[in-house]
Amino acid sequence: MNPSQTTKDLLHQLSIEFQEFTHPPVFTCEEAERLCPPMPGKKNKNLFLRDAKGKKYFLFSLAQDKRLSIQQMADIAGEKSLSFASERRLKEVLGIEPGSVGILALINDTQKLTTVFIDSDLLDPEWFQSHPLINTSTWCLKSEDVPRFLSATGHHVIIIEN
Repeated sequence: MNPSQTTKDLLHQLSIEFQEFTHPPVFTCEEAERLCPPMPGKKNKNLFLRDAKGKKYFLFSLAQDKRLSIQQMADIAGEKSLSFASERRLKEVLGIEPGSVGILALINDTQKLTTVFIDSDLLDPEWFQSHPLINTSTWCLKSEDVPRFLSATGHHVIIIEN
């Protein structure tokens, strides 16, 4: 069974409605702007970071137009410093390749190593966008269902108010 099917199965099991959109591979917000079809919800960017010891991980899901420095994200996370997780760590913790980061990848973080921070602006619209473990597709979930999905994966979400 492919990873996207496992994610679909969990969403169906949780009765979480979603819409699926396919598109060419995207690695940056600029590429997504050019290559993705119109989709419901606010466009976002997802950053996967780690602490200095590489023991704790942080997924920041921010509105595409928001700018936070790594130090600002470290402050929000209560850490002295953060850095971007390597491709190897991305694969080990979330089971994905670069360009595929999104909250749906937390289904693979079975050790619950990742703390999730979501920009409150992303939960205002009715829909929330995420890659389903691959960057050639985007799934739009009802925003109200995002905390339920994260709870099912064992992840607590911290909403960033700004």
